[in-house]
Amino acid sequence: MRESEEAVQDLIKLKTVVEKRVTTFVSLFFSYSITYYVQRGDPDDSISGSWGIVSVFCLKNVVLVVPTVVKAGTTLHLACKYELDGAPLYSVKFYQGDQEFYRYVPKDAPPTKVFPLPAVQVDIYESNSSVVTLNDVQKELTGVYKCEVSADAPLFHTVIRSSHLVVVEEPREQPVIRVEKIKYVLGERIRANCTSRFGFPAANLTFYINNIKVLYIKTLYHHLQN
Repeated sequence: MRESEEAVQDLIKLKTVVEKRVTTFVSLFFSYSITYYVQRGDPDDSISGSWGIVSVFCLKNVVLVVPTVVKAGTTLHLACKYELDGAPLYSVKFYQGDQEFYRYVPKDAPPTKVFPLPAVQVDIYESNSSVVTLNDVQKELTGVYKCEVSADAPLFHTVIRSSHLVVVEEPREQPVIRVEKIKYVLGERIRANCTSRFGFPAANLTFYINNIKVLYIKTLYHHLQN
C-alpha cells in the first residue's frame, strides 16, 4: 500500500511539472491510462491513476513562398503555407513592407478584404486563405513581403514570415556602344561607353573584342534615371 501511495505521489509531482511548462498557445488534455496495484494485501484493494497528452493544438510550420525574381507585367502568386493542427484560424494577412494589402478572415462575410496600395492589383477571385494573386506586377513592387497567420481562441498565437522579391524590367532597347575614335595604334588606350537604358535593376555590362570576352577592364558605372 505504501509503495502504491508513493507511486501516486510521484505521478502527481510529474503532472504538476508538465502543467507548469504548458505555454499559452498549446492546449493539453489529460486522460487515465496507467493503473498501479497494491502488491500485498487484499487483491481488490487497488489504486489507479495516470496522466497523458491526448492532443496538442498549435499553429506550426508557417512558410511564405515567394519567387526571388519575377518579370514585370506578369502575374505573381504569394503563398503562405501553415498547419493549424486542430487550432481554429482567425486571420491571414499579407504585407508589402509594413503596408497591409490583403486579409482573409473566415468569420467575416465576405472573408476576403483588399486594402488599396499603389501598383498592387489583387485578383480577388484567385486569392484565398493561403494564396494571394497579384496581376501585372511592376518594378515598384520590389521589396520585402510578409504574411501573418493568427490562430483563434484559445490559442491567439501569431506567426509572421517574410521574403524579398525583385521585379525585373527588361531593357526596351539594345545596348549602344560608343568609342572616342575609329582607329587606334598598338598600345593605345581605348575608351568605350556602353549604355543600356530602361532596365531594372541596372544591367550587367560585359565587353567583347572580336567575340572574345574582355577578362580585365576598368569600368565606371553611371546609373541614369529612366
